[in-house]
Amino acid sequence: MNLTTYDFRDENGDLLYQEVRKPDKGFYLRRPDGNGGWIHNLDGIRRVLYGLPELLNSTEPIIWVEGPKDVETLRKLGFTATTCANGANGWQDDFARYFKGRHLMVLRDNDAQGIKLRDQVVRGSRGYASQIVVLDLPGLPEKGDVTDWFQVGHGLEEFLDLLRQAERDQKVSASRKTEESRPTPSQPQAMLPPFPELAWVGPLKEWRDTLHGYIAHAEKPGPADTPLC
Repeated sequence: MNLTTYDFRDENGDLLYQEVRKPDKGFYLRRPDGNGGWIHNLDGIRRVLYGLPELLNSTEPIIWVEGPKDVETLRKLGFTATTCANGANGWQDDFARYFKGRHLMVLRDNDAQGIKLRDQVVRGSRGYASQIVVLDLPGLPEKGDVTDWFQVGHGLEEFLDLLRQAERDQKVSASRKTEESRPTPSQPQAMLPPFPELAWVGPLKEWRDTLHGYIAHAEKPGPADTPLC
C-alpha cells in the first residue's frame, strides 16, 4: 500500500508522532515506540502544530489549512502554513499561542467538517493573532481543498489576488464596525484602536519572481501604481 507520512515535531525538531495518509484519503496516527517501530495511538503524547519549528523560525503571515498535504502545497509556493492532525477533530485552543502577534489567514475544505474546523480556529485565535482573515476559495470542488483548487487550474497570481481582496474586505468590515461603535455626543469619548497594518501585500513582486517567501521590506509603489491597501 502506498502510504504518505507527515512528521509532527516539537519546537526542537524531535519527532512526536506521524499522520499516515492512505490512497483512499483515510488516515491514522502513530508514534515511535523507541525501538524502531510504531505504536498506533497517541496516548500521553502532546499535540503540536504541523511544521512547528518552521513556524517559530518565521515572521511571515500564517495560512491555516486542513491537513499536512495542503501545508506542503503552500510551502512549495513560498508561503508559511500550518495545520493540526486529525482534521476537524484535532484543533486545540492551546495552538493559538503560536499565532500571537501574527497575521493569520484561514482557509477551509469545502465540506461541513471544513467549516467546523475553520470556525474553531477563528474563535480560538482571537486575542492571539494580530489579524484574522477568512478566505473561502471560489470554485472549490465539493469536499475539495486548496491543493485540489490549484490542481483544477487555478494559479498563484489568482491566489495572491484573492488574499489581497480578502484583506481589503476585512479592512472595510472593520472600519464599518468602528464607525458603528463610535460614541454619540451624549456618550463618553473613548479612544478607538486603529486597524492593524496589513502584512501580506507589500512584497508580492519579488515573491512572484522567486516563490521563496516573503521579503523583509515592502515594495515601494511607483507613480502609476495604486497601493494595495
